[in-house]
Amino acid sequence: MSAARAWLSRLQSATEVHSQTAWPVPQVIEHLAQSIEFSLTGYPEPKPEWFQSSLGRLANAAFQRAGAMHHDLEAPIPGAEALSMQHLHAACRRLHKALDDFLAFSGEFHPHFAYGPLGRESYLRAHLMHLADHAAKIELVA
Repeated sequence: MSAARAWLSRLQSATEVHSQTAWPVPQVIEHLAQSIEFSLTGYPEPKPEWFQSSLGRLANAAFQRAGAMHHDLEAPIPGAEALSMQHLHAACRRLHKALDDFLAFSGEFHPHFAYGPLGRESYLRAHLMHLADHAAKIELVA
């Protein structure tokens, strides 16, 4: 978590940021925040239970074992509101809040839309791997 927050701080203090995907950087950050928020509130369009308990579970297990995630970096979360943030600092504030809310959350997490039910530690690792996968395609100019 400290590495994620350090990257977010570097992102906010960079003089320039460039996305190597079709999404502008603020929208990438918004997407990351959405993912964390949905783990607390529920994903809008989860995959069917048969998918979550088979392919989704296998994908998550492979990512957890590898300690890294590689996924389509331009795929929106199914059913999520369209990405629209234009201001980097507002997007970063939203992601910081989502991380804080996740860490403070004491309820039951909602099932991941693809992986199904996850415990706190598995969800945290999934969120951090998700962030790292996207961060690898964002160039920071100091």
